[in-house]
Amino acid sequence: MLSIIRTAQKVIWRLKGPILTRINGYELWFWKDHGAISAALLKGISPNLREAELIKKTVKAGDTVVDVGAHIGSVTILLSRLVGDSGKVYAFEPHPDNFKLLLRNIALNECKNIIAIHGAVSNTDGELNLYVDAQYDTGHAIWNTGNRKSIRVKAVALDTYFSAVPKIDFLKIDVQGAEGLIFKHSKETLKKCSNIMTEFYPNGLWEMGTGSAEFIKLLENAGFEITDVDKYNLYCRKK
Repeated sequence: MLSIIRTAQKVIWRLKGPILTRINGYELWFWKDHGAISAALLKGISPNLREAELIKKTVKAGDTVVDVGAHIGSVTILLSRLVGDSGKVYAFEPHPDNFKLLLRNIALNECKNIIAIHGAVSNTDGELNLYVDAQYDTGHAIWNTGNRKSIRVKAVALDTYFSAVPKIDFLKIDVQGAEGLIFKHSKETLKKCSNIMTEFYPNGLWEMGTGSAEFIKLLENAGFEITDVDKYNLYCRKK
């Protein structure tokens, strides 16, 4: 019964359309049914204040940055503001509804330095199943947590996409546990990357074939040291 009520609420909220808020000095459209993220955005508060502060300390004007799992752009727009006209932001988002709102937020904030890619990042180019979280739009994953419905989405490998990009100053990745799989097949990208903010979701990592200790070792072997942590992320810097 509870799941039926939540589904009904989601339909009603979507029919009413997205809501406009203001965080980190910019405006953002969002859906009311984004769970904890929506609760913060409704109050005009960044969903992860510590995340935003650490990003501000790391990313600077002229940087080339990558946002894997851009969602609706709450971090993407912040990155765009920080790198400025001389910088570049590459934002990857596979879910069509999230991607539409991402594009809307990019246009709203007149971000000319963002390249938005409608697709998932994986270990190889092609297509894959994206398993859709019916309750929260932040929970879509490329592994099935239960009886989820799936949609086919485009997939790209970082080493392929960024083969001609000489450096990446900052990489943010939040893909529900697929980080290990991606990093295992992104050796060339990691070589030219200076800073990483990665989601650390042990259960998701395990589901995708990477243990927590193995994941940390993977980062260390790529030349990174963990400089900070919060409830959701590891912050890493090239040694």
